[in-house]
Amino acid sequence: MQALAEIKQGDPARALQTLDGLQPVSVPGRLAQALALSGAAGMGFADPALGTVKAAECRTLALATGERSTLVVASWAQAAAAHERDDLHAASERTSWTRTRCANWRSVCSTGTSA
Repeated sequence: MQALAEIKQGDPARALQTLDGLQPVSVPGRLAQALALSGAAGMGFADPALGTVKAAECRTLALATGERSTLVVASWAQAAAAHERDDLHAASERTSWTRTRCANWRSVCSTGTSA
């Protein structure tokens, strides 16, 4: 949890030092590690791929526990990892493109002419 606090304080280098060599076994510890790694990646101090792996592991753990709060935190870790991989931006562009195409298709279907 200390590393996550260091991320929140804006010190990703120190957070990575804190995490170095740690292998948390508890679900809260692993969630904190995933969030800290994703946060450090967001600040340009860690590899987004590592945050992605840890976030995926945490999601699996969270699903196994069935605890809502754990699922929420695991989702945050996955969202942070996706953001650092730039997947969220790409997904929003695909969604925008799909909406435009669907709107155009509806226009063609209703009027018989292309939009």
